[in-house]
Amino acid sequence: MRIAILGAGAIGPASAALAVSRGHDAVLWSPSGAGTRGLDGALHAEGVLEGAFPVAVATTLDDAFAGADAALLAVPTYALPALLPRIAAAIPRALPLLIAPAAS
Repeated sequence: MRIAILGAGAIGPASAALAVSRGHDAVLWSPSGAGTRGLDGALHAEGVLEGAFPVAVATTLDDAFAGADAALLAVPTYALPALLPRIAAAIPRALPLLIAPAAS
């Protein structure tokens, strides 16, 4: 399964690493681009989940959604008013969108 993860703060990259560790493909998108700046194609995790996990980086929502089977929105609540209209305009109609709870 290919998962588009929207948000590259604390929850997004952790979710991407977990998904990849379970055999899925993940693409990470950062609304500002700052959260994915410097990623070399892999997330490096230490702790309960350890290793390097290959993750694609999308620069646009269209790129993030391309080929995705599901999407996960993982941004702080304050970002939702600006992001939801952008996401609604770009997301394919049949693509499931999971929303991580605020402060998750």
